[in-house]
Amino acid sequence: MGGCFSDVRGGQEAVGGTQQRPMGGVGVGVGVGGGGGNNGGHNDAVDHFFRARGQPALFSQIELSLSASKLRDRDVMSKSDPMAVVYLRKRDGMLEELGRTEVILNSLDPAWIEMISLAYQFETVQHLVFHVYDVDTKYHNVPVKTLKLKDQEFLGEASCVLSEIVTKQSRSLTLSLHNKNLQVGLRKLGTLTVRAEESVASRTAVEIIFRCSQLENKDMFSKSDPFLRISRVVESGGLFLFAKPKLSTTT
Repeated sequence: MGGCFSDVRGGQEAVGGTQQRPMGGVGVGVGVGGGGGNNGGHNDAVDHFFRARGQPALFSQIELSLSASKLRDRDVMSKSDPMAVVYLRKRDGMLEELGRTEVILNSLDPAWIEMISLAYQFETVQHLVFHVYDVDTKYHNVPVKTLKLKDQEFLGEASCVLSEIVTKQSRSLTLSLHNKNLQVGLRKLGTLTVRAEESVASRTAVEIIFRCSQLENKDMFSKSDPFLRISRVVESGGLFLFAKPKLSTTT
């Protein structure tokens, strides 16, 4: 599917994806279906133990969506191309990577589409760490999973406990980004907003094809480059952007 990039400029398209999610994904039409992902510590044996005895499982599968605001601009001729990486801090202090977002091109206020799936353990304190990077232009055709993070420019990090997000009425938490030494510094690095939503696995797949006609031409010397943004209503009642189908050019 490609390198998993999206561009705020022009069509604002999202290309590719790092993984299928339980809530589904979007293609050239819009295909929605089931899938899997990193479970962030979910233990199938423990789950089976409780279910076999008629007791509810001690976890809930959730998805995290990320957005940022007022990121630091690391590029000279354009804006940064940010990507976020989510980690789970283990008991020994080591970081276990849970997933990566796509790269948003030329934006200091990205709203990433790629969601991070993990299991919310009710009786476990789960420390999450978020790193934001500016992906170098020469890596724009490289799949995000294979990107070497040491080759990208670090924009900031934030951390929290998963329960801080899940227990809020809005199911969202805004964190200030700071340097790796936990110092915000003289220059603000922006904020990161994390939203959690319980995911429901589904075996049903639906394909939706959108078509427009007689659109108003907004370009002077060529035809418009239309694009589509699809949002859904989340548990808190707000709208969440979850799809930007492939851009159709000069139509």
